[in-house]
Amino acid sequence: MNPIHQPALTRSRSPLCGGFVLSGMFLLAACGGGGGGGGAPAAPGAGVIPSPPENILAQATGSDSVQLEWTDVSDNESGFRVERASPNGEFREVGAADADSAIYQDSGLAASSVYRYRLIAFNESGDSAYSEEVSITTHSVVVDVQPKFAYVSTSQGVETFLIDEATGGLTLMPTEEAVLADLTSDATGRFLYGTRLQFTTASSIGVYAADERTGELRNRATATADWPRSMTVDPAGRFGFAQDHLLGGITRFVFDEAADALSLTSVTGAAHVQQIDAMTTDNEGEFLFVGHASGIPGNPPALETFRIDADTGDLTSVASVEVFVRHLRASPCGAFVYVADHASIRTYSVQPSGTLTLAGQVNITGALSAIAIDPACRFAYVAAHSELLSFVIDATNGTLTEVGTRQQGGQGSAAPRVDPTGRFVHWFRANYELATYVIDAETGALTDTGITTPLQGAFGESIAFTGFELSHPAPVN
Repeated sequence: MNPIHQPALTRSRSPLCGGFVLSGMFLLAACGGGGGGGGAPAAPGAGVIPSPPENILAQATGSDSVQLEWTDVSDNESGFRVERASPNGEFREVGAADADSAIYQDSGLAASSVYRYRLIAFNESGDSAYSEEVSITTHSVVVDVQPKFAYVSTSQGVETFLIDEATGGLTLMPTEEAVLADLTSDATGRFLYGTRLQFTTASSIGVYAADERTGELRNRATATADWPRSMTVDPAGRFGFAQDHLLGGITRFVFDEAADALSLTSVTGAAHVQQIDAMTTDNEGEFLFVGHASGIPGNPPALETFRIDADTGDLTSVASVEVFVRHLRASPCGAFVYVADHASIRTYSVQPSGTLTLAGQVNITGALSAIAIDPACRFAYVAAHSELLSFVIDATNGTLTEVGTRQQGGQGSAAPRVDPTGRFVHWFRANYELATYVIDAETGALTDTGITTPLQGAFGESIAFTGFELSHPAPVN
């Protein structure tokens, strides 16, 4: 007779009711109630991973904040984790909410920017699946007081204009002309920065403040530099950067407002940059984008990303893409960089690491010279030889779609400029005058106002604005 096979009896903790399993035989489960040694009752859903929240809603509550709401469909979560991403960036955990919560406030965001959100419910047994994603655009920051003065760099020096708030028209002011190029201002419009190039004496970088009544520029600080070009200032005005045209590399400058002093330092992390065609910072001053080396034999043209040290302004190269850069503009709302090459506008999405990913390309007939973007990041304007083109910006992927009628008669090498209110575009025409166009708030198309401003100098190069203040944030309908 064959012996009867008896399965070995092993005892292990059961996932049910805290009892034991006798493997291969039967289950002894102590499930609460009377009887000795039964153990404590299990909590509802114990040992079960919670379900993800549902019906996720996002609402912009300001230019820098978003409120999330959801439906809690579990009764066993320990809490919720909130993850956020820019349109083409990676999700990162940004906060958490307690169990049974149904609301979360996210802050410290950029104005007029698109963000994506998703949630996870969690407990000691693990994480739920991700909730559905939602996207939301933060409110823009609108200008409460119009910019009062516009400054135009020409071959005869800086010309100062009083701005008509209603029409955008410009009236020349009788002020002393400063010989400056590469004009730019910080995000508050309090200070104007410019370069002075001299063949026989030292070149310099200067910081200027405008007289509130006349617009006349008062020099606050000046520092000697070796042929500074392609200047840009981070939005907060903490650091400025300029190309060292003679020796190569990038010069960093810092303005000490209290001491009226300007200090310049050569940036060691950018010593390899020998010829710069354009550069700009992102809207938060985290990255500096540099288009360079287009004229160096053996060096392919490139768009390089540098991370800016928030404390020192030092630069660290983090990414590079091979592309010819004629002009460069970062979105005022972050996430995207626009590059004009020989015959196209390329849209690059900026990843959290600073890596650039090509998101779209628009081919254009005619030599491209410059790009301008409105403050709310809805529209872009591109000078292509003698034409001025209008584009709508896709809020999700940053790509461009041409709209409206092309404006004619421009000065091919000069950049258009959108005023800080986002209502007008100023553009240099070939007959040494500055034309003003009104922006259609719905479509972005331009209408020629018929207002032209003659320039005293032969060539218009750049435009900057001062004398305005930012209001409390307001939504764009």
